[in-house]
Amino acid sequence: MSGSPSETGAAPVGVLHQTARLLLLLGLIGLIGLAGLTLVDVLGRWLFNAPLRGIGDIAEVALPVAIGASVPAVIVTRGNITIRFLDRLLGARAIAALDVAAGVVVLIVLAGMAYALGRHALALMWSGESTWLLRLPQWPSWTAFAGFFLVAALFQVVILGDALRRLTGRGEGAADGA
Repeated sequence: MSGSPSETGAAPVGVLHQTARLLLLLGLIGLIGLAGLTLVDVLGRWLFNAPLRGIGDIAEVALPVAIGASVPAVIVTRGNITIRFLDRLLGARAIAALDVAAGVVVLIVLAGMAYALGRHALALMWSGESTWLLRLPQWPSWTAFAGFFLVAALFQVVILGDALRRLTGRGEGAADGA
């Protein structure tokens, strides 16, 4: 193996990192926007006794998007919690097998969440649910939320493929067969 990015799987992971960073930036912009609106609302209440009308409605539709945008980044950076108390007892191959098993569980959970959130978004669309004051439709933000979990699941497929390559000895840092 020559070690080029396309042969080791580094190129797809690099694209995943860039995409995740872009989504994370989108979520950050949304959170900063909500923080700005909250600041204006609080100052308006305090200084002029005039709150912003509908800020709760805006937050209701913006928060699923802002929060969901971080999920793919957590998956790509492997920012989830991992407890590694068996590493000293098990060989590299057994650890790689546990990584694959954990990766399958994560994939199942992400796909299940995307499915459930997608169904919820459809139910909101069919029922015409909207926010209380501004009458903003709720389904688009929940569709985006479901979409972020779907993107995270697709990212997990790539990460799982990398873990399988390590287990079978075909990738960088392959298990040594111990």
